[in-house]
Amino acid sequence: MMGRGMEHWHPNPQFYYQPGGGPIFDMGPYYLTMLVNLLGPVARVMAMATKGQDERLITADGPFKNTRFKVDTPTNVLSLLEFRSGATVNFGASWDVFRHSNHPIELHGTEGSLRLPDPDAFGGTVSLSERGADWRHFESDGELYGERNWPFAAPDRANYRMLGVADLVRSLEENRRPRASGELALHVLEIMEAILLSGETGQSVGVRESLTPPPLLGEDEARSFLA
Repeated sequence: MMGRGMEHWHPNPQFYYQPGGGPIFDMGPYYLTMLVNLLGPVARVMAMATKGQDERLITADGPFKNTRFKVDTPTNVLSLLEFRSGATVNFGASWDVFRHSNHPIELHGTEGSLRLPDPDAFGGTVSLSERGADWRHFESDGELYGERNWPFAAPDRANYRMLGVADLVRSLEENRRPRASGELALHVLEIMEAILLSGETGQSVGVRESLTPPPLLGEDEARSFLA
């Protein structure tokens, strides 16, 4: 997840750059939750964390335009995640990048490679290369809940962020764990805290909280939420 930050469009972006903010806590939940759902819980992390600038200039229209503010949290973080399944993932998050050509998520395994879309948009293109073959692209727009969620404010676009809440309500009726559970959120939070702690200390950090990954949402069950 790489971008140039918020000060060029947000009229009051200072809070993004204080402890509790930064690219890890702001955008990490989208990417890390997707990875945990795909690969299972994380066991250990190692990271390096830096700040691209000590101060930022606000250029967005608003009361703070052309003023500077201090940056008090890392804005460029590179980490290595060790999953309990044995998978390892390089996870980077930065607000010091003007432009890049990387895919949001790429996974490489024994049978090929997989490209996944931005998890913040809910839909997008999934690409598969089997044992080095040409990429095959699978568009999601025609799939159930597959229409892209961005820009989220546009009235002609889908917004499926309430699916987790709908599943939570149903889980109470069915006396089961919700897919978007507090257990899952706590695990992802500890991963993010471990990343920043590793970046600060230069040491690997274990992730104590584990979890059983939630079951996949099957198409029949997903379709039932439309009723």
